[in-house]
Amino acid sequence: MPLESKLIILGQMHYAMERGDLTIKEVEKLEELLGVGLKNYRQAMEYAVFGYVEAE
Repeated sequence: MPLESKLIILGQMHYAMERGDLTIKEVEKLEELLGVGLKNYRQAMEYAVFGYVEAE
């Protein structure tokens, strides 16, 4: 599966979690199965949400 597809699915999973359709634990398990998670894309998420990446 292309990485872009995995990232789209990841976004949908987190949207479902925000709506209350999935729990945090369910999302974590699905991220593990998918092999992609926000912990792997922290900087990309910061940029998407805040428009910049904070220096560490």
